[in-house]
Amino acid sequence: MDRRGENLVRPCVLALGLHVIVVSSFFIAVSPEAKTIIPPQVIVMQATELTFAPSEAAISRAKKQEEETDQKLRDLEVAKQLAKELERKKLEDKKRQDVELKKKAETERLAKELEQKKLEDKKQAKAEAKSKAEAKSKAEAKSKAEAEPKTKALQNEEALLAAEKSRKSAKAEKQKQKVIEEAFKKAQAKA
Repeated sequence: MDRRGENLVRPCVLALGLHVIVVSSFFIAVSPEAKTIIPPQVIVMQATELTFAPSEAAISRAKKQEEETDQKLRDLEVAKQLAKELERKKLEDKKRQDVELKKKAETERLAKELEQKKLEDKKQAKAEAKSKAEAKSKAEAKSKAEAEPKTKALQNEEALLAAEKSRKSAKAEKQKQKVIEEAFKKAQAKA
């Protein structure tokens, strides 16, 4: 036997069982007893109204029930009020937290702005100090450049004056020498 034959046994049994069920249900549905459907009989009753006076026990039970329902209603109202109060408190807490968060965010923003302003002021102060230093160095260089020719001119004048003095002193020396030589020559001539 091959494997195919083994696999077909189970489905064949199931198919056969299904066919048996379908055919038997057909015979049950077609039976002569199933065709005659008898409608249920309608019973007509005549109603009469009865009135009676409630007993004291019934009245007290009704009052108790009324009181219990009133108490339950009051308890429900109290519970609703408590729930509303809790919800209002939650909303207030949430609003308060929102306000606190907004304030905190605002203070942080202001702190950041203040830091940025300080940094900008420092940068500006550094830039001003740098520009002042540059201006001072330029002014010093300019004053040196202006003073240098004056200094050279003064040095030249001093050098000229010194040279003139030395010429004059050299002339004076020569004249002294001449005078001394003449005096010496006169002294030799007399001797």
